[in-house]
Amino acid sequence: MAPTYQVKIHKIPTPYLVGPVDIFELWGAGKHLLVDTGPPTKEARDYLSSQIDLASLDYLLLTHCHPDHYGQAQFIVEQSKAEVLMVKLDHELYRLFDQRMEFLGQEFKAMGFPLPWLLLFEATMPRFQGTIPFPKRAGLLEENGDLLARLGISYFLAPGHSQSDVIYLFDQKAITGDVLLRNIFSAPLLDMDLSLGQGRFSNYRAYCNTVGKLEVLKGRQVLPSHNDWIEGVEEQILFYCHKILHRARKLEPLLEQGLDLHQCLKSLFPGLISAPFKLYIKAGELCFLKDYLEDPQRLHEPLAQLGLLEALGING
Repeated sequence: MAPTYQVKIHKIPTPYLVGPVDIFELWGAGKHLLVDTGPPTKEARDYLSSQIDLASLDYLLLTHCHPDHYGQAQFIVEQSKAEVLMVKLDHELYRLFDQRMEFLGQEFKAMGFPLPWLLLFEATMPRFQGTIPFPKRAGLLEENGDLLARLGISYFLAPGHSQSDVIYLFDQKAITGDVLLRNIFSAPLLDMDLSLGQGRFSNYRAYCNTVGKLEVLKGRQVLPSHNDWIEGVEEQILFYCHKILHRARKLEPLLEQGLDLHQCLKSLFPGLISAPFKLYIKAGELCFLKDYLEDPQRLHEPLAQLGLLEALGING
């Protein structure tokens, strides 16, 4: 019989655009677990120290290595005996960090960004993994199948927002990280393809593959990392895809005029041109939308399998 888990949700403020992050404390199978950590801030560290018995933690699971989700991982390792488990791709984020930063600079140059902006970006962009220590005692989910089976926890990759997004399944519940967020278009962040060690990771192609997997969440209680709850799996897919269609229609005429992505960004978001991190987020979004416009059928096929095309006003 699969273990039954007691779950406590902790809401921790972050300094990021997405707002507070929810992390999840679990008790079951005779173990004490935590899923995600909160951001690398003193406020988050103080919260963890005062609200969670860190010394009794057995395992820390990560949904993906973005600062609001893993920012306190090494602190938890230092305060507990917990083993950290994450997917191999998140290890690659660190191993290939310098190559990723070099890739981003080259990618923005290819998009048409001028040199002064490239220098500003390099100087001011938060170095996602670079300023946060990699947690010691970090094991791979891929190598701990027997352990997870004993815990009654399974997982699957659900990339799109990032290439290492993980959804955890247990006890008719699902912790979905940033994959399904109510009324939030989860930004497809621009990055190098970690599995190849080169080239741009296609968040769009990854998301199309993920859509077809999300049906398994129906009937489960979904625990997202932001915005508390979702209305339903199909409702969130429809919300996200409506945003794709709406924003792609705005981008399409600019691309047809022959504008590069830097010019498109200036046209669509003139107020952000001096805000490097926000522009980085929007650049990833435009790459996603451009990929959709070049191959819309890739997304339409899984939506058709879920019976959602008509709700989006798409015929075939």
